[in-house]
Amino acid sequence: MTINWGVIGTGYMANIFIQTVSDLKRHSIESVYSREFLKSDQLSNKLKIKKSSNDIEIFLKNPAIDAVYIATPLTTHFDYARLSLLNNKSILCEKPLFSDYSNYIEIKKIATENNLFVMEGIWPLYIPLIKFIKNKITEGKIGKPLLYYSEMNRKYDLSIKNRIIDKDLGGGAFNEMSVYGVALSQFFFSKPEKFSVMSKKIAFGVDLESVVHLSYKGELKTEIKCSFVSSDPTYSKIVGDKGIIEWGDYMKGENFVKIINTNNNEVEIHYFENMRLESMLNFFDTEFNSAKNSSRLYSYDNSILIGEIMCDIRKKINKSVSSYEKESP
Repeated sequence: MTINWGVIGTGYMANIFIQTVSDLKRHSIESVYSREFLKSDQLSNKLKIKKSSNDIEIFLKNPAIDAVYIATPLTTHFDYARLSLLNNKSILCEKPLFSDYSNYIEIKKIATENNLFVMEGIWPLYIPLIKFIKNKITEGKIGKPLLYYSEMNRKYDLSIKNRIIDKDLGGGAFNEMSVYGVALSQFFFSKPEKFSVMSKKIAFGVDLESVVHLSYKGELKTEIKCSFVSSDPTYSKIVGDKGIIEWGDYMKGENFVKIINTNNNEVEIHYFENMRLESMLNFFDTEFNSAKNSSRLYSYDNSILIGEIMCDIRKKINKSVSSYEKESP
């Protein structure tokens, strides 16, 4: 069964999503929505989409739409997700899902009652590279994991107006990037017992750089750095008592994994196809057509766990931002 998509949003990710879908056999774009009709109309003409709309009710009542992709700022996710589910549409929503933990619970309730499928758009979880790493950890390739370190740096021109530094739209380095590291930590291991966060640079009412620490039972720890101001390389590694797994910036096409045996210094390098959204959409296809209400690989319950952690950390970051603003002249 072909999934006919309705797309909410006209920004960068909406464009990438539509272009990806155009290359897949079992997916098609039915309509695109924006509050500004000019934007939705321009995008639909540019990418040859059947319909465009600036009326959310008309858009969601279109019977040809099977599922909705939400690619709008964080603070709008809940309203669009709720409306979509109430109009009998399954949803794929950009990360992070919501800014308030209660939103996760309400969405689960509506989706379950209506047997609809909800999936968070953390696409790295579905690519072969990440699944390969998970398997190697499970096989004991590096022994007992001791540290997961993830660094994601994207140096932006902060003089240009951008939603990523707009407080009212859920901007900030933590909201924009750290969800990948937190979600992967949960995927590789389990729910952490403790967390701490430090926002190193603050401006525009948001964090420009933050470091999150997660602690687990035993010796395992996670450190996740995300920055809008650093030019350092983006990379990740998992250190075990017998070896190290390293990987690069897969978001920019560095689709390799290096495994180092620390006992004999042997090195393996494995290369993977650049799949990005394709792998996630293939999973959505399978789960949607099997009438499940959450992805087996990374269930909505896992999204709730991550959402709880993210919301708790976000509160601490917001407190740091508020304190900084009060102390600043």
